[in-house]
Amino acid sequence: MRDGQGVEKGQILVEWDPYTFSILTEEAGTVHFKDIIENLTYHEQVDEVTGLSQWVIIDSQDEKRLPTIIVRPEGGTRHDEKRYLLPTNAHLLVRDGSVVHAGDVLAKMPRATTKTKDITGGLPRVVELFEARKPHEAAVMSEINGVVRIGDVVKGYRRVTVAADDARFGEPHSAWHPVAWFGRTARIALDHHPVIDLVEIVV
Repeated sequence: MRDGQGVEKGQILVEWDPYTFSILTEEAGTVHFKDIIENLTYHEQVDEVTGLSQWVIIDSQDEKRLPTIIVRPEGGTRHDEKRYLLPTNAHLLVRDGSVVHAGDVLAKMPRATTKTKDITGGLPRVVELFEARKPHEAAVMSEINGVVRIGDVVKGYRRVTVAADDARFGEPHSAWHPVAWFGRTARIALDHHPVIDLVEIVV
């Protein structure tokens, strides 16, 4: 749909895939790959049903590699580009050099589904909800307003820093997260260098 477009009764406005999470681009521009290297950070996987091949992000032995899709607007600079970090098992839907428009899907990640259909399949999850324990894969939230910076890897950990945009907040807030956690369980909710607000989800 386009802004201002006329519609008819019964016309479909939105379609979505309930079995995947989608990474959408906010800007129109040209796709550039960073650290997306065959057999190092991704491999080609053939769908047994459709016979079509897809590029799927995999765990890399090189901890410093951080697969990223960069969307650079035509005539724009590095300041104008958008960066989208790709977690493990993300299925790429674009290629290096592709031209995309705002709202296009860059990658999809299959949702985890359970194969157990009897009543006992959901009992472990019910226990987690009622017990006073730390949630599995809990979100990390920003404590201040500022600009996020994703640092380099040191001894298997990657540093995420939020630099305050107001001097009253003092020194930047930093946290170290395992590199493997970034790839397998964490989905980065922010790009490199975005301005964020208090309590916004970082990872």
